[in-house]
Amino acid sequence: MIPDLPQPVAHRRVAVIPIVLAVLLVITVAVATAIVVTLASSTDRGDGESSEQELPAVDDSADSASPTQSPIVPPTEASSGWRCVDYTYDVGSLDIASVVLDYTEKNVLTVAVSLVSEVPEGEVQVGIIAARDDGERVYQFTASLEDRDVRELISTEFTREDRDRLDVDDARVDGNVVEFVVPRSIAKRLGDDWSWSAFSSRDGSESDACPGLPGSGEKITFKRADREDSDDD
Repeated sequence: MIPDLPQPVAHRRVAVIPIVLAVLLVITVAVATAIVVTLASSTDRGDGESSEQELPAVDDSADSASPTQSPIVPPTEASSGWRCVDYTYDVGSLDIASVVLDYTEKNVLTVAVSLVSEVPEGEVQVGIIAARDDGERVYQFTASLEDRDVRELISTEFTREDRDRLDVDDARVDGNVVEFVVPRSIAKRLGDDWSWSAFSSRDGSESDACPGLPGSGEKITFKRADREDSDDD
């Protein structure tokens, strides 16, 4: 009896080759897919980062700006002994534009404080501080307003701690101007030459000063003769 002969080796190789090829194909497809996914993910991240870098920074300073942040405008004219021209937009409230002093024929001192905008409602004060050159007399003349009406007109002499109520009928408010008078009996004590500055305040805290910026302590020298000469011109 002739024994069965083993299958030729070539036949076994033919059966293995398709399996190997199939495995290689699966591996190739898997590797290719992984490469494509990786490249796509990297591209998305790169584009996202690039977009974020190209976005301009948002500047909201214009939206948040307020009148109190407006640029300070220097005086448009030079001050004189009887007229103070102030910085404007240096404060947000009770901003002084100018202050004018004068004497009437009866030697009554008049004070006119002009604000940049209309006198606000509420309790506010405007006035001047005047000091004789020899330092013997220092006064503060204050008009206290409530809702644009003059409630009090006070003369305070610091050197003697005197405080006098003046006639509110001698004061008025017209839009952005507060005007009041100092009677001759008090005004004459200042003499002919004295220094002065003006102020505005709300609730006792200084809002603005004239001349100069608030807190500067600048003063103007009033000379009666110079004022009279200007009237002659």
